[in-house]
Amino acid sequence: YTQLLIDDHTSKDIFVEARGHLGLAKVYNEERQYDKAIKYSLNALDLFEKTGKPFYIANSHYILANNYLAISNLKNTKKHLDEAISIANQNSLIELQAQINLLYARYNNIIGKGLNSSEFYEKYITTTDSLFSQQNQNLLAKFQVELDNLEKDYKLIEAEQLNYQKELELSQKKRQIIFISTISLLLLLGILVFATMNIKMNKTNRTLFLKNKELLKQEIKSPQTGSGMEIS
Repeated sequence: YTQLLIDDHTSKDIFVEARGHLGLAKVYNEERQYDKAIKYSLNALDLFEKTGKPFYIANSHYILANNYLAISNLKNTKKHLDEAISIANQNSLIELQAQINLLYARYNNIIGKGLNSSEFYEKYITTTDSLFSQQNQNLLAKFQVELDNLEKDYKLIEAEQLNYQKELELSQKKRQIIFISTISLLLLLGILVFATMNIKMNKTNRTLFLKNKELLKQEIKSPQTGSGMEIS
């Protein structure tokens, strides 16, 4: 974060620079160097206000309030808490609202010895429940979308399988038709060949019959000298 701020600011936009200041503020808060944390939080707030990003502006106020509360500067704590919750409410920043209400409860524990703290604890719980419910609804909506997509994919796969089955059936029918056509053609050719051979054989037999009949007539008409008759 320090190196980010050392770099030439003209090469960076305001938002990046603001996040560098906010990052350092968080680091110094963790190290309990609250004065430095407040310094960098104020710098971040000034820059974020120029960007007009509500979440980062409200978050900067929240971090400032947290740091001021740590050094018991209750006046500035209240000031930044009020600014933070106002922006969070206007922009429906539910998660940030919950954290601010929790810090409000801590603030009231100090100034009122626990009085009125329950109100903010209840708001924190209500806001957290609302956030949890919203997250659940988002998850359910996401799950429903994924379920719908899976159902569509299943129907698509089912349709593809049905088309494939129909193609197989059609292919099988084509093979059957080709097989039956081939067998029918072969039978027809066989019948034609048999009929042709039968016709030729009948012609040959008739020719032989007529020829033998003629020869027999000639033999009968010819004089016979023997006791028998030779017929070709």
